[in-house]
Amino acid sequence: ASGFAYQSEELVDLVPLVQGAEEMERDLAAGVAEELEGDDAPAPGQGSVYSRQLLLEAGRVDTGEGEGDALDVPGGATHAQAGGVHGAVHAPGRRGGRVRLKTGGGVEEEAEDGEDADLSGDLSGWRDGELESEMAVLKQTVADGGTPSLANFNFGMLLCCKAVYKGLGMAGVHRALSLLALMDEAGVTPNQRTYDLLLDACVGAAAQGSAAGLQHGVTIIGHMCALGVRPSLVVANQLIKAMLKADGVQPQASFDSALGLVRMMQQAGVRLDVYSYNSLVSSCAMQERRGVQLALGVLEMMQANKVEPDIVTYNALINTCAKSAGHAGAPAVEQAERVLWLIRSNPKLAPSVISYNAVMHACARAACAKGEDSMSWLEEMLRVKSRMVADGILADVRSYSTMLHGVSKVMAKIAAPRRNSALVARLLSMGLALVGEMEKQGLRPNTITYNAVLEMYAKSAAVGIQRADAGQRCGPAPADSWYSEAMVVVGRMEERGLRLNEASYTALVEAASCAPRKGFDASVEVLHRMVRDGLQPGPMTYNLVFTAARRDGSSRAVEQALQIFLASDARSRSKHTYTSMMAALSSVGRWKEALLLLDSARRASVVCPPAAAPR
Repeated sequence: ASGFAYQSEELVDLVPLVQGAEEMERDLAAGVAEELEGDDAPAPGQGSVYSRQLLLEAGRVDTGEGEGDALDVPGGATHAQAGGVHGAVHAPGRRGGRVRLKTGGGVEEEAEDGEDADLSGDLSGWRDGELESEMAVLKQTVADGGTPSLANFNFGMLLCCKAVYKGLGMAGVHRALSLLALMDEAGVTPNQRTYDLLLDACVGAAAQGSAAGLQHGVTIIGHMCALGVRPSLVVANQLIKAMLKADGVQPQASFDSALGLVRMMQQAGVRLDVYSYNSLVSSCAMQERRGVQLALGVLEMMQANKVEPDIVTYNALINTCAKSAGHAGAPAVEQAERVLWLIRSNPKLAPSVISYNAVMHACARAACAKGEDSMSWLEEMLRVKSRMVADGILADVRSYSTMLHGVSKVMAKIAAPRRNSALVARLLSMGLALVGEMEKQGLRPNTITYNAVLEMYAKSAAVGIQRADAGQRCGPAPADSWYSEAMVVVGRMEERGLRLNEASYTALVEAASCAPRKGFDASVEVLHRMVRDGLQPGPMTYNLVFTAARRDGSSRAVEQALQIFLASDARSRSKHTYTSMMAALSSVGRWKEALLLLDSARRASVVCPPAAAPR
């Protein structure tokens, strides 16, 4: 490359970035100059303990104290532990020998002498003020007519990068941009390391929530491509990941932006590796209805660029199919099983438990999809598990949690509108058989597993299945109701240090509300326990409590339910909670209050079903 000349036409877009950095630098320099006028002025190179405080008081810092978000890098170390893209750097002016570097694709490259090519170290060596001191030395050298070496400038750029990951955020990026301007003033040509450190600083700021960091990163990498400077794959991959995570509210926009960056680098001749594409495929799971189509498009892009997919690529594709199966049904599952077949037929690859778990997840979600034969897909799920065992892969906790979760959701789907007790009993037996297998293998259930069991018990109680119809037991003690059986499960969760969440309590409230004796009192007790645990009950939980009051039929229960309703948060009220509360009031002849509640629902813009209005 011929250098990073900010005055050149092709780089004119970077002028505002540098100007902004220079303005910040002037403001900070004035504050540091005042600080250094005292008797406590540090010796050159030692830094100032007050500089970070000046940054904080000036409002220049994007985030608070701390290491910043750690980002994954190849080799298992976190981005922060690795010292950004590169680790420990030679001291200013020190010349490096020929060092072998490993890129994101696992390709080793050799750095030429003098390119400052060492990569390692951690952030513990960075101290407050070191960056300001180094910047001051470089500026003074240039002002005196000297020319610092490329290694000196790269060391300063590394300090900027470390400052970002220490919590300085965009303030560190602005320092890096001003340092780049200083290099141009001194006539020193940046090399790939310079640009990579600048990009890494942008990625670090983006990881701390700065949208400007992403914008700067995309602009800089675009100009690197225009200059023919190939960015490090480690940094490029981290920038792609940061873009995909940038907007959790609108994942489609994040994916489109990241895909645009990938295409720009491809057009510039940058050869991306499998990690780059895997990030895109993994994010397709968040793309709702277009996810499978996008993932297959990325797979075609990999093949066109002669990048061979690995097991991570295929597992991410299966996971995308699983997420789509909830609305797409059979086509998504069939696609997931085709991908599994591709893995099994490839001599270089072998399916893992993750592969099979994702396919079982697809079957479970398809079983809950509208218009699908639920039992057929659950049976297919069990067949996938059998194939996994036949391949010599043992099911793990996630495998059983996935299957049990699917069974419980199908029970909820069938029990609510149809109250098909025979089919619910069959599903319950299937679920309890899975629990029995899990216990025989010595696997420890997690919260998802226990929640699935609690929901199975709740739905069994809702349709009036007798405990003897279950065929097997899940608990050593006899139970006279599904609620007491559910409390056995809760006891096991507490013994293993698992905390109940909102889903746990909702299932427990449903089981309690259907208890043969004092169901309302039991459901209120669970509701109070939920609040004591710091959880906010949702509309479904309240709806179950108010329904239990109607079933109780006593004036005491309805009055207590009304007090709970009035004390509840307005955000926890839905058309269903209003409906169940009005039904409870109507059951004891409190028609006027039911009408007042209906009027309150209308004022709150809650649309109640016509059948909810008292007659």
